[in-house]
Amino acid sequence: AAVGDVVARHETLRTVFTEHDSGFAQTVLPPDTATPIDSVDHDGAPLDELIAHASAHRFDLTRETPLRVTLIRHRDHSTTVVLLLHHITIDEWSDAPLLTDLQVAYSARRAGHPPQWEPLPVQYADYALWQQDLLDQTAEEHLQFWTDTLAGAPDELALPTDRPRPTAPTGTGGAVELALDADSVRALREVAVAEQASMLMVLHTAVVILLHRLGAGTDIVVGTPVAGRDDAALSDLIGLFVNTVVLRTDVSGNPTIADLLAVIRAGDLDAFAHADLPFDRIVEALNPPRIPGRNPLFNVFVAHHRDAGDDTTLFELPVRWHEHTAQTAMFDLDVTLTEHSDGTATLAVEYSADLFDRDTVHTLATRLTSVFAQIAGDRAHRVGDLTLVTTAERRAFAARNETTHPIPAATLGDLVRAGVEHNSEAVALLFEGVEVSYGELDAWSDRYAARLRERGVTAGAVVGIRLPRCPELIVALVATTKTGAAFLPLDPDYPPARLDHMIADAAPAVIIDDITDIAAAQHDSTPDPLPPVHPDAVAYVLYTSGSTGTPKGIAVPHTAIVNR
Repeated sequence: AAVGDVVARHETLRTVFTEHDSGFAQTVLPPDTATPIDSVDHDGAPLDELIAHASAHRFDLTRETPLRVTLIRHRDHSTTVVLLLHHITIDEWSDAPLLTDLQVAYSARRAGHPPQWEPLPVQYADYALWQQDLLDQTAEEHLQFWTDTLAGAPDELALPTDRPRPTAPTGTGGAVELALDADSVRALREVAVAEQASMLMVLHTAVVILLHRLGAGTDIVVGTPVAGRDDAALSDLIGLFVNTVVLRTDVSGNPTIADLLAVIRAGDLDAFAHADLPFDRIVEALNPPRIPGRNPLFNVFVAHHRDAGDDTTLFELPVRWHEHTAQTAMFDLDVTLTEHSDGTATLAVEYSADLFDRDTVHTLATRLTSVFAQIAGDRAHRVGDLTLVTTAERRAFAARNETTHPIPAATLGDLVRAGVEHNSEAVALLFEGVEVSYGELDAWSDRYAARLRERGVTAGAVVGIRLPRCPELIVALVATTKTGAAFLPLDPDYPPARLDHMIADAAPAVIIDDITDIAAAQHDSTPDPLPPVHPDAVAYVLYTSGSTGTPKGIAVPHTAIVNR
């Protein structure tokens, strides 16, 4: 009976949408229209499954009213009530009048009489007609504002997703929730008061900072809901009044937190002043690119809510609310901050499972709480100076970058000889069908090193090597290091001016450019053992590109080659 009283009071709960030649039209059914109420026994199946089954109903709005009730009776005589409403007839701000009216009606029926409430001043159909009249006068002005505001805006923000957007999205989603203690929430409210901003604006600022610092660019566009209940007559009405407003922020110039918050406050107020124009009218006019699975104009949503207060009793009975886990995603990311009556808050981030893993979103949410803390601190800090790395990430980075380890006291020549000891027949070089084994490379480079020593190459000298890509090039490089000298690569394709600068600057003792001489060395007799080379000796000299000035030579020791 109480459900029937509420349905009779609110026309939206007894409205169907019939199709005509010109489209769909609302048809309000009589006040005594019955609402489907199912009753099931909890037979031991998980409660989540029973609730999911009740919530899976698909309304046929051409003949079904948009409300269904399911009662799940438990063995301990408690009852779970599932109220399923189609979004076409309700929004989040309708929860309070729905539950208030339901409680009043329930109490009255238990007392043996119908509820004695004053008739509603308006019904949703009255609002629809009023809105249409208003838009006839203001739509052009609102549309001009949105056309100017969103000109050149990005179609979507670049987010740190785990996967690219699929061509056939599934629509599946998930959610991550983090708790904020009362001190953290109080600090954010103090920021809002000090900066003459709302908590939504503070949340918006934090999200903009996070997205900007994670690589989304300097032009950050998000969406947010507005209640659409500016007239007091609408406060107690059940209906879909909510509209979506697009918020655009320029983060260029590395502003301070305070300056960015001021920019966001001004931009948000301008947007809210033009919130009467329905979002779908803006989309229709601007006609942004449509991509399956992506919301038009923005792909990140932000919202702020406050709990109404005591929600531990209903119908004069103790009550426990069942939180239904998000399994679908309307946006790539949906960030909601909900303040509770005890001073704490919950940060909830819903996400598209097509794009994100849960762990990634948990990290994003954790970073956002870090931004909250820094916003509540010194707002003179610049956005680019904020720290987004979590404590756990710092530890992981430190462990990953802990590269201290023993380095063998060896040289490039020692590495070649180690290949010989491991398998002298293994192929060390392969070039245009020619194979050179480790044993052959070691012996050949020893012989050519002896020739270089005969030409006056000594330890500490620099040897220029100007050869094309070929086996002889590798032999010359190894042979040079075996003498204790450092090789200087002189690519024949380099510009002559660069080669001349490198040669003049490095002053090589010898320049090797004769392939036939290197080839002939492999037939020399076995030379005397070469003197040992110290691992700290310079193995080669490389020159920078010179893009920012004169090319500079960098000396690289053998230990750098061995440290792999």
